[in-house]
Amino acid sequence: MSRNTLSRVNRLNFFAGNIYATACIALFLFTGIGHAQWTINKERGKRLVVDTYQPINIVTGDLRDGGMFVVWMDKKENPDATILVQQIDVNGGIKFVADGRRLTDLDGKKESPVLKVNGKSDAYILWKDFSYNTIGDLYLQKIAGTGNFEWGDIGRVAGLCKYPAMSYNLSVDAEGNAYIAYIEKADSDNVDYTVKIQRISGTGDTVFPLAGEQVTMSRNIKSNVQVCPDTADGAYIFWVESRIGKNILMMQHIDKSGNKIYTKKPEEISGMSSSIVSYSLVQSAAGEVFVTWLSGTKVKDAYYQLIEANGKKMLSEPKLIASGVKATKSNLTAISSADSTFVVGWIAEKANDKRDFSAQKISRHGAIIWGDAGKSFSSKLSQKFSGSISTDKYSNIYASWIERKTQLSNEFVYGQKLNAVGVPQWDSTGVPVLLSKNTEKSYLTSFADKRQGMVVVFREGIHNDLSKTSRIDYGIYGQRLYAEINAVSVIADLNATVEGDNIMVAFKTSNESKTNAYRIEKFLLKSIKDTAWTNVTVIDSKPFPGSNEYRYSFMPDSDGIYYIRVVQLAGNSPIAASEIQKVSYIREYGEKIVVLQNIPNPVSDSTVVNYYLPRGMPVRIEFYNSRIEKINEVNLSDTRQGRNFYVFKPGRLPDGIYFFRFSAGDVLTVKKFVIAR
Repeated sequence: MSRNTLSRVNRLNFFAGNIYATACIALFLFTGIGHAQWTINKERGKRLVVDTYQPINIVTGDLRDGGMFVVWMDKKENPDATILVQQIDVNGGIKFVADGRRLTDLDGKKESPVLKVNGKSDAYILWKDFSYNTIGDLYLQKIAGTGNFEWGDIGRVAGLCKYPAMSYNLSVDAEGNAYIAYIEKADSDNVDYTVKIQRISGTGDTVFPLAGEQVTMSRNIKSNVQVCPDTADGAYIFWVESRIGKNILMMQHIDKSGNKIYTKKPEEISGMSSSIVSYSLVQSAAGEVFVTWLSGTKVKDAYYQLIEANGKKMLSEPKLIASGVKATKSNLTAISSADSTFVVGWIAEKANDKRDFSAQKISRHGAIIWGDAGKSFSSKLSQKFSGSISTDKYSNIYASWIERKTQLSNEFVYGQKLNAVGVPQWDSTGVPVLLSKNTEKSYLTSFADKRQGMVVVFREGIHNDLSKTSRIDYGIYGQRLYAEINAVSVIADLNATVEGDNIMVAFKTSNESKTNAYRIEKFLLKSIKDTAWTNVTVIDSKPFPGSNEYRYSFMPDSDGIYYIRVVQLAGNSPIAASEIQKVSYIREYGEKIVVLQNIPNPVSDSTVVNYYLPRGMPVRIEFYNSRIEKINEVNLSDTRQGRNFYVFKPGRLPDGIYFFRFSAGDVLTVKKFVIAR
């Protein structure tokens, strides 16, 4: 029989709460910290994905409603790394299974995914896969904004490669056509580099041969290919080519049949005056392509060129982004703004080890708008790197960056908002996104939340103990900076535990602002394709000042691994979602033996096998490697009626795929797990 209970405890008295609330309001109004919505604890962001191990190659794409797709690689299921995807709404709630859904059922080695999201919020993900080809083929998957995998469990072949693909890139047009450009390097005495193009319709049909349509071929070394569509089902293909000891940015324009337009030979975009280091390109709604690049040897400067919708260069020669800034530049990125302008962001390395994050706005006709120095994002610290910019329909510019005081000091994450004319809208020194100490930050991206705020996503590595000698726990984290300068209620200290036959959910709130109820939701992990969060209950809030505590107990319908979260409601609308707790649940059964998947999985230091026995009986657990060789056997005789568990420690076992076989009575169960450090 279910023993549902509901209790609410207000730990602070009314007067103390008033003092606390007044202090919080003052802090929010005068420091700008109140912009943060997903968590008000600046020592940590919100963990967006549960059970990551070593996420790498993290890429994001924003949706039209303010949410996002996140794609990354992780060794949690396979030592060669698996590509995983998650959809997260603007309130921080996830759609797929809590630790991400596999992008494809292909089981071979995979390499760097590329993500593009179109205006319909459909995600297209390109990757190189070695399941059927030792040199790798290119595959493409389409995921609708609803979360459906449109092209099955495998995806579509985007390129059957005769030679290794050294570089590849993806773009999508308004009709849902995907354009894939890649460079093949022929493995022969006379090495040839071939640039190829493929177009796949929104229904998954390839337009060109599966081996790709050749754009150009020569013995000059080629790298860093990028592609964007024109307005007539053709495409612009860009790449870097080595000529006479210099790296030159090249372009070829093709029509929808793959024929070259205007010039039979590729065009030089950067010219031979200096060697380019990197480049970025973005396309306007009208079809112009804005290209910006870094070139130089000791001092690297930023230049730009505009390609008209008809494929011709708009400027007679490249122009400097910021002629008034005499400093080497890095971390170049570009976006297209709603006011028909282009915005470029970069890091300028100045004297005394100062590194500024700056931006420049350029008209669609190529004119500099923000002067010869652009706009700098000021802050209290001097070392900035890994900057990101985005824009919204009001032409506001949102920027985020990682910064530190010195080369060896702690890393922090900050954000800032500029209006269309470049005036800061938040605290003059930026809004702190993350102030955690002694952690590593990387893979920083940010984008507008479509409500005049922004979302920042990053990877953070945290030591498991204070000695800094333990393994670093890497996770994907995020924070939303809200447009309003007042706090919303934030859920903290969420905890879910098994008590008897129930799961007990307990959490605290920082305050009750804007929130009239809390909805507890559960997700039973049955399949990696599940997306169904179900309601447990709704708890009404009572806006007492200060911190409040909630507890709720419920009996699940079945055994398994449950994910638990709490969603804040304003009326019937969700405004934020908590982090997720994972619970391994087994009910009290009569004569049935139940064995759950070990958690955590993948395994680094240790993992737990939970099981239920109708009475005390001998249990044997055998462990095997991927070659089905027994590596360990445990015989347990001190078991008891009810829930039991066994802790497995891998010791010095190498990373890889393993299995355990559980036997008790007449039950024999085999489960797979991964060791990954």
